[in-house]
Amino acid sequence: MTHGMDTTFDSDINSDDTSKTTSLGSGSSKLNWSDEEYSIGIRILDEQHKRLLDLINEVYFISENQGTAEDLAEMVSQVESYMRTHFIVEEEFMRLFHYPGYDHHRRAHVEFGALLDNLRAHASQPDQLSDFLTNWLTTHVLMSDQDMGRFLTSLGLR
Repeated sequence: MTHGMDTTFDSDINSDDTSKTTSLGSGSSKLNWSDEEYSIGIRILDEQHKRLLDLINEVYFISENQGTAEDLAEMVSQVESYMRTHFIVEEEFMRLFHYPGYDHHRRAHVEFGALLDNLRAHASQPDQLSDFLTNWLTTHVLMSDQDMGRFLTSLGLR
C-alpha cells in the first residue's frame, strides 16, 4: 500500500454488497448511513462501517419485532464477528501508517469486546443491546474513527 493509492482490498470482509441502502426493507431502520455525517474518507473502512450499521439495524429490527432469543443471539454473533474483523483492518491501517492515537483507539476496541460480552449475558433485554450497539457505533465512528480518517487522508489515503 502506498500513499495516494486507493485503499481497496480483496478480502472476505469486503465481499458483501455495501452499496445497498442501509435501511431495512421494512423501513424499521434505526440508523441510515450518511456520507456527510459518517464517512471517514477511507473507502474500505466506510464500506465496513456501512455493513456494521446494516447488521446493527438488523439487531434493532429483531428487538422491535420481538424476534426470538435465538435470532438475536445469531445476529449478535454476526455483529461481533464482523466488528472483530473490522477492528483488525482498522488497526492494521493505524500500525502501517503510524497513527499517533493507535493505543487509545485499540483500547476502545478491546473495551467494546468486553462490554459486548457483558451485554450478551443479558440478552433478555434486546432493546438495551440494540441501543448499546447503535450508540457505540455512532460515537466511535463520529469521534475516534473521524480522527483516524483525518490522519490517514492527510497522508493521501482514500
